[in-house]
Amino acid sequence: MEDDKTFDMLRDYRFLRFTFIVRDILFHLHEITTVGQGADLTVAQMMATIEKAKAALRSLLSSTGTFETDFLQLVQRSENPPPPERRLRSSGPVADVSRESYTIYGHDLTYTDSASAEIVERAKVSYINTVLNDLESRFDGFNSVTASFDCIFKVLELSDSELRTMARSLAEAYNIPLHELFDQLKLFRTLAEVKELSFATFGKMAKYILTSTSEEALKHLHFLVSIILVLPFVTADCERLFSKLGYVKSADRNRLGEILNELLLIYDMKPSEKDSIDILKLAQQLASRWDYEKTDKTPPSEA
Repeated sequence: MEDDKTFDMLRDYRFLRFTFIVRDILFHLHEITTVGQGADLTVAQMMATIEKAKAALRSLLSSTGTFETDFLQLVQRSENPPPPERRLRSSGPVADVSRESYTIYGHDLTYTDSASAEIVERAKVSYINTVLNDLESRFDGFNSVTASFDCIFKVLELSDSELRTMARSLAEAYNIPLHELFDQLKLFRTLAEVKELSFATFGKMAKYILTSTSEEALKHLHFLVSIILVLPFVTADCERLFSKLGYVKSADRNRLGEILNELLLIYDMKPSEKDSIDILKLAQQLASRWDYEKTDKTPPSEA
């Protein structure tokens, strides 16, 4: 019985066409995910990717996407009479519909009438609008102020007019005098040009600003760079950290419980703090909790 339902579904024109429509939608959403997982991603790059995906989705409201077009090219008109179809009962009048026969890879399709095609179009529009609304709610914090942080990301590349325009949004948002922020950005750019500095990533530029420039002379720049560093706009970096912790916390090591967490914290301790650790007490706790019978005894070279 289940196989019959599956076969009926694979012959259903509405189901097949909508599947290809969903592939078109997911293609553009996947681009957002891929870009968002990249390292050293600027706010402007992420915003541009989101806007590009939203524009592509809006275009699908009145056109066919790549995958949907592929499906329509696979469907062939048939001379066979349309197969019988079961329809839901309706209390209202049933509109006249035109029915055609179509096949895909030699199999007759069901629900190929004009009413079914309209149902697919309405479902497509509804689904795309739902996705667009979801994107708006997820990235509502990505606005002109957020994009203006590019005056810091691209301070070495922007013209004075572009730098001032972007700096104005940040100055208004953080209640900073525009002339002071603009002067500090130009001062840093002049410093970089004189010393012939170039930075492969924003992280390296941020480290230089915070450790090698005067906070008194560039106080607004220091403040804004610190904001960028502590407020990530995607979770990719956190997820990478969780993956790395997964390598450390193996099945055997998980049996250490809280001891493992304490050992991991040693890496962040200062030398003076490490001197205060009671190694003997830690070893005694480990010996009392470790279950040697459950230990993986495979030599490291063969693991």
